[in-house]
Amino acid sequence: MKTIYSSISKRVFSLLVALIMAISTVPFAAASAFAQEQGISITTSTITPNTKSVEVTLAQDITAGFAKVIQLDSGEGYDTDKFFSYTGLSDVIGYAALNEGSNTITLTTAPTEGKEVIAVLRDTSSGEMQEYTSVPITVTASGTSSGGETTKPTQAEILAGCEVTIDGFADGKITEDATSLTANVKLHSSVKS
Repeated sequence: MKTIYSSISKRVFSLLVALIMAISTVPFAAASAFAQEQGISITTSTITPNTKSVEVTLAQDITAGFAKVIQLDSGEGYDTDKFFSYTGLSDVIGYAALNEGSNTITLTTAPTEGKEVIAVLRDTSSGEMQEYTSVPITVTASGTSSGGETTKPTQAEILAGCEVTIDGFADGKITEDATSLTANVKLHSSVKS
């Protein structure tokens, strides 16, 4: 009888150990899934030295933190400690200007052909900084892909390359001395007029 109890005890103990091991992996798996849900990605497919803005997508709203678009040497891995040493292509964009989903970030510096562009999100919503980076996009020659073929500019690039000015219109109002309004339209080089 003692051997039966001993055998049952060993099986129950083994079952409990297996159950504890299975449960201990759940928080890690949940954290991994959460990390993949959050983040940032660049949705602009082609970046050239003429690119004036990029579309980025945030997987989730943030309540504290910021994003920035930076440039790295080709093949260089991103180093979080060098964040402010990298060439910044955009200003720091605060959390209040960022939304879940698509965001347009204006570039303040022209990208350099052959370099890689990434978007970095530093989310401090939880009180601790969580950093997310996009997949790098290599800057290609203006109007060409890496194979030398002409590429079609993205909608964001076309819009960024267009400009409208109205003579006699300033600060959102018609000027007092205006007797007429003249609209001056400059289209992106890929748009036929």
